[in-house]
Amino acid sequence: MRHHGGLRDNIGPAATLIDADAAPARGWISTGHGQHLPFVPGCCVAKNCVSKEKYKVSADGVVSSVTKWRVMTDDSMEAVDPNGRSTGSCNDGLFRADWPLTLLPTPQTLAEAVAIVQTVARL
Repeated sequence: MRHHGGLRDNIGPAATLIDADAAPARGWISTGHGQHLPFVPGCCVAKNCVSKEKYKVSADGVVSSVTKWRVMTDDSMEAVDPNGRSTGSCNDGLFRADWPLTLLPTPQTLAEAVAIVQTVARL
């Protein structure tokens, strides 16, 4: 299984996030079945690691940027069968032009906009 270049290039942040998600107290990921698959064929999902720059304002009004990392599935990757033939990606059958256009803001978008305006107003 080939993973997206973002995962290969940022394996440190990805490993930290995966370890946190796999912590027994969190209960998000099972520990697996030892060295053997519970069934054959196994299903592997390509992953990617992406970063997003977030901004924080400290108590004394200083704005600083923080890089937040996220490990996600990457359904745009082309699958390759054992003979090296491309089987396409999960998204090949989805026509982008048919997707509904959503222009509604999210609560996070509104909060970010308010924070930016308030920060600029203080300058």
